[in-house]
Amino acid sequence: MKRLVALWALPLLVLLWLKGQGTLTIQRLTVDPSALAGVPPYTGLLSNAGVVLWFSTATVLLFLAWSQPKLRPTLLLPGLLSLVLGLDDGLMLHEEMLPNLAGVHYTVMQPALYALYAGLLGLSLRAIRPYLFDPVLLAAIFCLGGSVAVDMLMESHLLSERNALMLDEGLAMWLEDGLKLLGIVAWWGYWTGLGARLQKVVALDLE
Repeated sequence: MKRLVALWALPLLVLLWLKGQGTLTIQRLTVDPSALAGVPPYTGLLSNAGVVLWFSTATVLLFLAWSQPKLRPTLLLPGLLSLVLGLDDGLMLHEEMLPNLAGVHYTVMQPALYALYAGLLGLSLRAIRPYLFDPVLLAAIFCLGGSVAVDMLMESHLLSERNALMLDEGLAMWLEDGLKLLGIVAWWGYWTGLGARLQKVVALDLE
């Protein structure tokens, strides 16, 4: 009961704190972005769906890691990674927020964060070696890695101006964001499915 009260009190304190802020106001955080920007309400729908799936994965994994101590070594790190990737995707951490806070160009911050995420992914995969060669997980890694590769290739200026990706911005976005969305869906499917399987194994051990 005390934990529920604490969880309820936290957003209340945040709202009270925001009421006295100048730039970071409650209106900026609660207003509908499409209404503020004057764009159709479905703008960013697929991007928002990806963020929801990141957070859905993080919620499942972190809850299992918290409620099942035996699963903590396996699920805690991928749960935290999913949470960070959801925050990055939703708040544009590597593109705007962190470069602005650090005072560096995003082309410097972006590779560093990608390397950090790759390292965390490697550590997460070490803990699931018996379940590693799963086609859904491989699809997630391939699609997310492909999206990152397209993004970095576009930013590197290695492509000629006559390249199809440079001539057609829609094609570039379709490839980069399409791969990212497919990767997120596969990531969500793999980790939530693995969490359910491992929970059943723990339940059988306890019987």
